[in-house]
This record gives sequence, C-alpha cells and structure tokens, in this order.
Amino acid sequence: MNAIFGILLLAHLIGDYPLQTDWLISVKRTWWGLSLHAGVHLLMLVILAGSTLPTIWLYLVGLVITHYIIDYFKNWLSNVRPRWINGLYIFDQFLHFLSLIAIALWIDATLESAALAQSFLFSPGWVRLLIGLTFCTVVWYISERVLNHSRPDYQREIVERRWARIALRASLFALFLWLGRWAGFAVLPLFVFPYPSSVYRGRAIVTDVTVALISALLVIVAR
Repeated sequence: MNAIFGILLLAHLIGDYPLQTDWLISVKRTWWGLSLHAGVHLLMLVILAGSTLPTIWLYLVGLVITHYIIDYFKNWLSNVRPRWINGLYIFDQFLHFLSLIAIALWIDATLESAALAQSFLFSPGWVRLLIGLTFCTVVWYISERVLNHSRPDYQREIVERRWARIALRASLFALFLWLGRWAGFAVLPLFVFPYPSSVYRGRAIVTDVTVALISALLVIVAR
C-alpha cells in the first residue's frame, strides 16, 4: 500500500465513522454541520500528516474541499431520491475512495513520497493495522446498520449488540494476523460457546468471521 494513500484512507475512515456521530449525521444537511464534518476530516489529516504538514497542507485542503463537495452532492441527491439509501451510501464512499486515490497520486507525482513516508505520525505498518482494525470494527458496524435499513428487526439486533460484536471482530482480526494458517481454530469456539446474538446467531457468526478474515488478509497482502 502506498504510504500516502494509507494515511489519507486512515484519516477518512476515522473521520467518516467513529468521529461521525449520529448527531453530526443529523446536522450534516446544514451548511454549518457539513462544514463541521469537513473540519473533523481536516483535523485528522493534520494530525496524521505529522511533520509533513508544511509540505502537503495544500493537498490536504484540496482533499477536504473535495470531501465537502461530495457530501453536499449526496445531501442534494438524498432529497431527490430519498429511497436510494444503500445506493447513495455505496456511491458516496466510492467517490471518496476515488478522491483519495487522485490526491495520493497527485502527491506521489509531485513530491518525494518515500521521504514523506518517514515523517508521518505512524509508520506504514501501523497504518495498515489501524486501517484493518477500524474497518472490521466501527466501519463495518455502521455499514451493516445502513445497508440493513430495510430489515428493522436485524438492524435493531445490530445496534443492541454492537459493542459485543465489535469486540469479537477486533479479537478475531488480531487472532487471524497472529495465528496465520492456524487461524481457523480461532473460529471453532464460536459454534460452541454462547455468541452475542440471539435470533440471528448464525448470520452474525458468518458475517463477523468473514469481515475479520478479509480485513486481516488485506493487511497481509498490503505489506
């Protein structure tokens, strides 16, 4: 994984998920709420940029402006097509992902990217781990909650048991990275001991194991 792209992606995931509270989502339809959300992203970029900030600040400002425009467009489109919840969510994140790639390529083409990587707040290895951990915990919780809006019974189950499942996915993610080819043994106890889900026990087990495994594999492949 490109070190610059990793930093931009990590800042995006933190800003768009754990730091985007339900309250912020509710006020993000106003200009000041959207500005506050963009400011959170800028703050995360500033922190993660470390000592490279004086060199790449202009690129970061460009990324935040792009983020603002994408979210503004999403707000407008959600008013026009209020039922496109899943499509809007996926399309919004897809556009953000493209903007991260574009800015990372721009920085890589104009600056000494290898030298910059040594001055970020986290090393590339830690960035990969934090991206994987963030994705399999909070990012997946919010994504699953949004994408299952048409299943209020399962969505309620997701919300009520979020912390137990988040903790389990984080534990599985760590075990998969640590155990390697023996990681399958970490899954077996889930089918023996009580799992933090009632009606949707089987679905929750398969989902959490799959998400944790994919996150671990992406970290390994990105090395």
